[in-house]
Amino acid sequence: MKSHLERAKANERFLAFIDDNEGDDFSDWKMTVLFYCALHYLKAFLILNKKPLGHSHTEIDSIINPCSTSAKFPFPQKIYDYYNVLYQNSWEARYSGVYFTDLQVQLLKWKCNESSDCLKKLKEYFITEGLQI
Repeated sequence: MKSHLERAKANERFLAFIDDNEGDDFSDWKMTVLFYCALHYLKAFLILNKKPLGHSHTEIDSIINPCSTSAKFPFPQKIYDYYNVLYQNSWEARYSGVYFTDLQVQLLKWKCNESSDCLKKLKEYFITEGLQI
């Protein structure tokens, strides 16, 4: 658990470095870092609760997805939605294209802010459920 918390905090320090030095640039990378912060906090939370971690994003989703009848540790729907937004925004930023137009860049920044809000809400949930962040 400790290593996942340390990795999440290191990712958050990297995110702060990007924000401090690049401002609104690199929103695609910020969304990726935000997701990996969430992933490491999630893994620490699963360890805290003695639940399986999964070895892929698909396995992790199947563990926490409240819509899955085989979920070993279904999250409350809203909490799962926060995680899923982080995952989807990160995936889209990495794989779905290049952002050139002003509108595309603005959308990317909006999604980055959305991801940041979702990470904050996930962390708040994990803390209320006993994870010491």
